[in-house]
Amino acid sequence: MNFKNLLVLTSILLSVASASVSFNVEPKTLIVQDDDFFFDQDIIYYDIPSEQEFIDLDKLLQGELLEMNSKEFGAFAIGFIEGLVSSVSNKAKECIADTKKTSAEFLRSFAAIRHAFQNKSGPQFRAGLKELGEGLVELPKIYKECGIQTLMEEIKALAERLKAGSPGLIDLFIHESIVIFHNRVELTSLFRMAEAHAANAQHNSFGIDVGKIVGILLQ
Repeated sequence: MNFKNLLVLTSILLSVASASVSFNVEPKTLIVQDDDFFFDQDIIYYDIPSEQEFIDLDKLLQGELLEMNSKEFGAFAIGFIEGLVSSVSNKAKECIADTKKTSAEFLRSFAAIRHAFQNKSGPQFRAGLKELGEGLVELPKIYKECGIQTLMEEIKALAERLKAGSPGLIDLFIHESIVIFHNRVELTSLFRMAEAHAANAQHNSFGIDVGKIVGILLQ
């Protein structure tokens, strides 16, 4: 392993260590060249998706109650748009809060991601991302009803990409845990924080986390 690769490996291992003990709301940028992600397979490996991989989410999440009622989903949707665009009018927030829609996809997505972290499973993580795509499809409908137009087409395009398996969107490295990158920006802490807020029914904070993640994925 050359010195440059050793530096990259050290950065990833530090990401694993920090993600296991604390949440960091600011994503980290790792600047490396395209040929730098090659390491001794006994130390760390880059998780490559397989066209044959399949995770039955219903079986994986069996027995878990994973649905937000309309009030909870309204709080999530307000948090999401705040995490994505930072500033939203009070009128728009009131409109979003009045939604009659419910949602299971976002909680199912991050429950699957929780299992992925526990099991160090790339396929389970990607199954969670596909479910995230299913949930994102519905959000622009709510926002447009409330007069929000910013990034709606981009969200719909990202949703379709996630539903298709997010090819090239996310890089996963697995050592003592999963480490998540998008365009060399490390997202592990944001995903862990979103999973924790989802598990604790902190729907607005959960929405903010997911909005931040989506904002980075749109870059």
